[in-house]
Amino acid sequence: MKHVLLFSILMVSAISYGGQEEMELEIAILQPDSVVADPALDSTCILHFNFPDANDESGIMIQYSIDGVSGIHSLIDNEEDLQLETTEGYHDFQFYYSTDFYEEYTSAVVEAGNHYYYTVVFTPAEVMIMTEKPVIYLYPTEEQEVHVNVEPAGEFTFTYPKYEDGWDVLASPNGKLTVNEQSYNYLFWEASEQLSMEQIDFNIGYTVAGSDVTEFLEETLSEAGLNSTEIADFITFWAPRMSVHDDVFMQFQFNEACNRFGELDITPRPDNLYRIYVIWQPLEQLRMAPTPQEIPKMNREGFTVLEWGGQELPASTMTRSL
Repeated sequence: MKHVLLFSILMVSAISYGGQEEMELEIAILQPDSVVADPALDSTCILHFNFPDANDESGIMIQYSIDGVSGIHSLIDNEEDLQLETTEGYHDFQFYYSTDFYEEYTSAVVEAGNHYYYTVVFTPAEVMIMTEKPVIYLYPTEEQEVHVNVEPAGEFTFTYPKYEDGWDVLASPNGKLTVNEQSYNYLFWEASEQLSMEQIDFNIGYTVAGSDVTEFLEETLSEAGLNSTEIADFITFWAPRMSVHDDVFMQFQFNEACNRFGELDITPRPDNLYRIYVIWQPLEQLRMAPTPQEIPKMNREGFTVLEWGGQELPASTMTRSL
C-alpha cells in the first residue's frame, strides 16, 4: 500500500548502518496506512512497520533506530511486522535492509492509546534508467562525408535514422544531414542502462521550481553556447516533463563525463565536440540547496559537433539529503 507523505523539515544527524557517511538530512513525516484505537494502551502507543521490499532469505535483518536507539528485526524469527511501543509525540526513524537498497529516514507524530500501521518502501540502489533523446548535430566547415559511431553504456532501444554499424552522413555547414538520400536535422538514439543512484553526486546541481524550468533552461543553455534551434529542441523535449512537478533536481554533465552514457566516435575528428546531458529527478519536497555548477562554454569554431541528452531519475518517496 502506498503511503502518503506530509512534509516537515527537520535537520538531524544520522548514524550509518550501510557504510554511508554521517550526513545532515531533511526528514519526511510518514503517515500511517491506518490507526486503530486500543483502550488497553494508556500512556503509550504501538507502531507497526511493514517492509514490502524485504524477503525472508536466511540471515536477512531489518536494522533500525528510533530516536537514535538501535535495534534489529529478524525476518526469519519474526513473521509479523516490526512492532515498537513508544510514547506519544514526535519520533525519528532510520531503516536499513541491504546494500541493494538505500537507507530510509523518516519520522512520525503519534498519540497515546493507538496502534499505528505504516508501510516503509526502500528505494533500490540500482535501477534501469533510459538514456533519452541523445541527439547529435554536425556542423562541418564545408559539405563532407562523416561517419558517426555510438557505443551506448547499455542497449539501444531506438535510433533514427536506423543505426547500422554507425551512421554514414553527408553533413552540411548549416546542420543539414543526409543519410541514404533522406534529410535530417540531427541523429537520434536512445538506450537503457543499469544505473546505481550512488553514481550521482546530489551535492552538485540545481533545485528548480517546475514553473521556472523553461526560463532556467533558456538561461543555462544560452550560457553554454547552444543556438536558438538547439535550445528549442532541448526545451520542447524536457521542459513539459519537468514543469508538471512542483520542484525538480537538475545536474548537468559535460564532455568527457558523458562517456558514462555512451562513447561517441566521429570520423573525421571534429575540431570541437561539446556534449551536455541533464540528469534530473522530481522532488516531493524541497532539498537543501546543492552547489551550483560551472557551465563550460561551447566552442563553435571549425568543424563542430553538439550532442545533448539526459536521464530522468525516479522520485524517492523519502527524500535523502544532498
